[in-house]
Amino acid sequence: MIFYDGHNFVDGGLSLPVDGAAFRYGISFFETLLWDGDHVCQLEAHCARIHASLRTFGYAYDAPDYAQLLTELAKRNGFGGKSGRLNIIYAVREGLGVTQTMRPVLTIAPYTIAPAETVQKLCFCPQVHQSWLAAHKTANYLPYIHAHQQANAAGFDDAILLTADGYVLESSSSALCFFDGEQYISPLAPPESGAAILPSTALASVRDMLHPVFRPVHRSELANFQHVYVLNSLRAMLAVSQIEGHDFAIDVTPCAPARAFIHSPDQNSLLD
Repeated sequence: MIFYDGHNFVDGGLSLPVDGAAFRYGISFFETLLWDGDHVCQLEAHCARIHASLRTFGYAYDAPDYAQLLTELAKRNGFGGKSGRLNIIYAVREGLGVTQTMRPVLTIAPYTIAPAETVQKLCFCPQVHQSWLAAHKTANYLPYIHAHQQANAAGFDDAILLTADGYVLESSSSALCFFDGEQYISPLAPPESGAAILPSTALASVRDMLHPVFRPVHRSELANFQHVYVLNSLRAMLAVSQIEGHDFAIDVTPCAPARAFIHSPDQNSLLD
């Protein structure tokens, strides 16, 4: 697979120094985007999110013409007319305290887009996920992978992450949205919990369509909701039929129109 190493397109592997921060501590930031066969989707939103994280942690970074590079990456790998999963990765290859400007690594891999009528079953993750670091998408991703694997092993598609007090945050890979018969509600981390939720580019792209209310949601509120949905950049918006034995009516009506927003092409270079 051909990838972009921050300077050139190469076919092979990426070398990380064993004494560098990315290898030793997993210090890197990443974004996952959809290639729809012709365009990069929601590029500006993803770049804005990863750049915000880099600035939060004080890392200097180079912001190239992502649209041109990602499109060339897809072309070189034969993804013309074929959907794929793109990744933008900023890794701290030097040691701690080094302020060298980081350059993005870009990759692409096959990805099949699930039908909008796909339905998910969720469970609650038994481990507490409660950290301000959850607002940033970093390579310290083991807790999310583990939660997802546990859910799959138990026969579910994904796991909902909770605070110690039982407040809903997100799933291991998606934002959540509940419908109570009148309005859509998306979880907000209780301020006193010290927890955080990754700002969802998918949810942001459908705010004008769903008009969600953001507030803390406790797991004990499940009976108050008629429908539940998961949203992320690749799967778009999918209905949830069950959360750990609690069944919900399935309504896929908003899923197709939401997908049109979430998977909207965006090939403008980000200048920030």
